[in-house]
Amino acid sequence: MNAPLSGSSPDFESGVSRRGVVTIWYVSAEAPAKALMSSPPHGRGFGRKFLALYDSTLPITPIGDFPLNRSAESGSGEFYIGGVEGVAVVQTELADVSKLSALPRKLLAEIAASDIYASVSDASTGFGAFAHWHQGELKRAYSATRYRTLEDTGLPISVEGEYWSGKFRPAVEPNKGPREGVGLPFLPSELADAAIATWLGFDPKNPDTDIPVSAFAVDGRRVAPSSSTVPPAKRAAVSAEKEAEPETRAYDDYEEHQAESSDELRDQLTRIGNRAKRLTSRLVSAARKKLRR
Repeated sequence: MNAPLSGSSPDFESGVSRRGVVTIWYVSAEAPAKALMSSPPHGRGFGRKFLALYDSTLPITPIGDFPLNRSAESGSGEFYIGGVEGVAVVQTELADVSKLSALPRKLLAEIAASDIYASVSDASTGFGAFAHWHQGELKRAYSATRYRTLEDTGLPISVEGEYWSGKFRPAVEPNKGPREGVGLPFLPSELADAAIATWLGFDPKNPDTDIPVSAFAVDGRRVAPSSSTVPPAKRAAVSAEKEAEPETRAYDDYEEHQAESSDELRDQLTRIGNRAKRLTSRLVSAARKKLRR
């Protein structure tokens, strides 16, 4: 299934390294969509526990709670973690997503599940990747740019045939216009979306099925990011939605709040205690002066 190269290849098409956002699903429920709609969501404690197991040295700051399917993707130094009983999801940015079969083992092992699905879909470049593990065994892994297949392991799933047949052939190369040469007869990013929807039994980008997640920053920040950290397209969409339905908007990409450590709390209590001591001292001094008179 490998496609030939055409023209000069940028760094990503040479398969050296590729930073991107990966979404990993941990599924034990027979009907993931039904579980998401009928079960209570995991709280922030679920995400904190995952991060503590994944890397206990990470500084963890909660930055929001919202539906994954109605949010911008996670940014650098962020984890979106959530789900319900039988269906969990983790989204984060990694330095190299060119081959999902090489995902860090700790990302796959910290949440028990019979099936694990991972995907990357970059509509701006056309890059796509998807992988499936069953009972810990890799069953399928595929990743490609428009002009180079980077990984093709295991047996193709049924939905792939429709894309290889040319049914979803793109007319224009993403962000680059038409390009000469022989490329894949589809955009790998679209195939990755289709593969995940097939495995889960629903489209995780569809707003009809909310996927509750808690967001955490692990890069040392203390204050939740402002809306300026959301990609411009998302900010415009959120702004338009807010203007159109100011009373019914049910979520925010980020929940603004200050995450305080135990040291900060102790400092605050100390400052309050010192102010109380100074006030008491002034009152005692004033009382003594009155008595001397």
